[in-house]
Amino acid sequence: MSSMKKALKIFGLSLAGLFLVVLLLPFLFRGKIISMVDEAIQEAVIGEVYYDREQVSLSLFSRFPHMALRLGDFGIVGEEPFRGDTLVHVEELQVDFRLWSLLFGDYPTLSGIHLKGGELYVKVLADGTANYDILPPSASEEAPVEAGNFRIGIDVLELQDVSVIYDDRELDFFMALGGIRALGSGDFTSSTFEMPLRMEAFLADMRYEGISYLSQKHFKGTTTVDVDLDAMRFGFLDSDLYLNAFHFFLDGSLSLPEEGIGFDLRAGTRESDFKTLLSLVPGMYSEQFSAIETAGTIEFLAEVNGIYSDDATPAFLVQLGVSEGMFRFPDLALPVRDVGLELVLANTTADWTNTRLKLSDFRMLFGDNPFAAELQIENFKDFPMEARLDGRLNLGELTAIFPIPDLTLGGELSMRGEAKGTYDSTLQTLPVFSADFTLKDGLVRRKDLPAALEALQVQARIGSASGRFEDFMAVVSRMSAQIDGETLSGEATFRDLSNLSWDLRASGAANLATLMALFPQEGMQLAGRVGGEIAARGDMRTLEAGRYTSLYNAGTVTLSDFVFRSADVPQKVEIKQAEASFNPDNIALKRFSSVLGESPLEASGTLSNYMGYLFREGEVLRGELILASARFNANEWLSADASATESTELTVLALPRTINFQLGLAIEELLYDNLRLEAVQGTAQLADGVLRVRDAGLRTLGGQVRMSGSYDPRDLAAPRFDFNFGVERLDIRQAFEAFNTVQLLAPVAQHLEGVFSTDLSFGGLLASDMMPVMASLDAKGAIRILEAAFQNPSFTSGISGLIGLRQEETLRFRNMRIPITIDNGVLEVEPLIFGFGTMRQGCRGALPITEVFVIY
Repeated sequence: MSSMKKALKIFGLSLAGLFLVVLLLPFLFRGKIISMVDEAIQEAVIGEVYYDREQVSLSLFSRFPHMALRLGDFGIVGEEPFRGDTLVHVEELQVDFRLWSLLFGDYPTLSGIHLKGGELYVKVLADGTANYDILPPSASEEAPVEAGNFRIGIDVLELQDVSVIYDDRELDFFMALGGIRALGSGDFTSSTFEMPLRMEAFLADMRYEGISYLSQKHFKGTTTVDVDLDAMRFGFLDSDLYLNAFHFFLDGSLSLPEEGIGFDLRAGTRESDFKTLLSLVPGMYSEQFSAIETAGTIEFLAEVNGIYSDDATPAFLVQLGVSEGMFRFPDLALPVRDVGLELVLANTTADWTNTRLKLSDFRMLFGDNPFAAELQIENFKDFPMEARLDGRLNLGELTAIFPIPDLTLGGELSMRGEAKGTYDSTLQTLPVFSADFTLKDGLVRRKDLPAALEALQVQARIGSASGRFEDFMAVVSRMSAQIDGETLSGEATFRDLSNLSWDLRASGAANLATLMALFPQEGMQLAGRVGGEIAARGDMRTLEAGRYTSLYNAGTVTLSDFVFRSADVPQKVEIKQAEASFNPDNIALKRFSSVLGESPLEASGTLSNYMGYLFREGEVLRGELILASARFNANEWLSADASATESTELTVLALPRTINFQLGLAIEELLYDNLRLEAVQGTAQLADGVLRVRDAGLRTLGGQVRMSGSYDPRDLAAPRFDFNFGVERLDIRQAFEAFNTVQLLAPVAQHLEGVFSTDLSFGGLLASDMMPVMASLDAKGAIRILEAAFQNPSFTSGISGLIGLRQEETLRFRNMRIPITIDNGVLEVEPLIFGFGTMRQGCRGALPITEVFVIY
């Protein structure tokens, strides 16, 4: 008994000691493993690797007998040209190490990787450069690879709630997966092994060459991946997969030879229930999908075999059949029934243009309304085809077939067409075909909207009786609708694809407030009535020859009681009346009476040669616009965010050479910043890439200001400006208080009382930030001080003491003319005589313009 007690005691102590070791191991090896991780990352990865050191932890219990290292907020950011793109970000990364390798091995052995939460963004550029190429290149391909500080012995790979975006611009392929949960296991240390894999994900989108093939689908399934790394072959065994409710298998393999991708795959249905295929129709796989009543069977088989490369496409076969399909939504009266189709898409060659498409016996009944179609295309080179379409639909029955709450539909829709022949752009032939489309008494009304789309009528026909381009015809002989009592109508005819001609007419009116209620825009107010009549006739040869006056374009557009307000334009824009007309020669704004914020504005003008400008390179657009206002408050339209304006970097503004536009301005009173400007007028003209200002003038601060000049950026490396500037009897003190530039360049003006006039011509070059290049400045003119008093006691006291006269508190100027000459950035001061006390003083000299401002 005592020996048993002793044995139990030894066993208990051993167990306690082992438990203590288990508790202490994470703390003993934490620092060692973190330093190994840092060292391994620096050696193994090109790019920026980050993780939160505060979220580093070790555990022996989650994966015993392995030690688990957890890293929080782990990620990798690539180098150029992918800097700024995060290749991978994981909320939690767990790496498992074999405990034996930590205790007794020379190097730790990785045994598992677990990713929880995060995103993987794989990007391949058009030239094949990939952001996942983050491993450093070997110093030499023939040099032996040195042993690192880790060994790979992974037997489990796990992902939880991970998103993947694969953007391959070389293949023009895009795929987005979200909510990925996957678990795979295998002997990753071997070059050949089998990996059981369980996975589920949400397939947001899959596009190839701009066409979306799958979107908004749920995927889940299990398979065994047969991995052969020596041959770079990956086989799929015992696959059991679901796409929404579509249950299918996938057998075969993918391989990666030196050129392209090898396919040897076969897929097919595991269930024949029509409902499984119905789940793939957009909008059908919802919460009530299980309650949908269905009937019918399906058959599906797909095979792909061969190499996909720049020069070849694998052979493939897709077969889909539906028999006696039916579905009815719960609580709705009418079903869609007698659904059937036979689809075959096949190609037995390496040239995809040899693909053959055959869709036969495609039919369904919407209530009692039949729809049927057939299509056969023998190849995708010259498209020899046969097609037929015949269907009608009572729109009023749709809400009894599909769950569309709070929506009322009406009208009779019918369509019929057939085609037979080939398409050849060189021979200008196309299939002989005809198609008719008719909608009678259409109605769309929503319960939550104030107006309905009523009396919708459409009659259209398209076809070619002989199969020649010149025999093509498309006619919309009738198209009309009513919205809130306003009628819109139009008709159109297109003929001859070899020289496309058109004849279009439209007329009507619309209440913008009603349209906004039908198509609401958040944060926007829109009201008013727009109406008009337009007509256009012509053909492509006339257009391409530039005979624009031979094209008929005419019409009138009116706008009344227009109101617009948005988050970006809170001031409100009102247009009381506006009318514009157009013809082949010009567009004329005949009337434009508006209120912008609190400012009334009238406008008129013309735009000519607009057809040539739109359709022929090098043609010049000509126009003029006259703006007039009794009182315009510009402060309403200035940016409230002064810091944003100040931080905006100016750059040289290039002006188009194909626009000749003149703007005339006549504003009786203009409020700008703290200024009140009167009789603002002038003309600005943009022509040949140069902006010229003529006869600009205004009254302010008791004086008159005149200006003319030009801005010429035709040489973007050395844009030039030239201006003439004139001022008559401007108040000096008010100018100092009103203009920041005067405060900056002539602070002495704060001590002056009086008026001045000036005439100044100046010009030079502009730098890339649109500031004058000081060394290039040339100017000539004079400042005339008609009468002024300089009141600065400290200055006058200093001067009096310097010249030995009695102290003068005020320095007075009368009829003083100060000549100004700037030559290549050097300010030249001519002899200047002024009186001070009983003495006459003088000064002269020259100084670089960049140093003049220091004097003040």
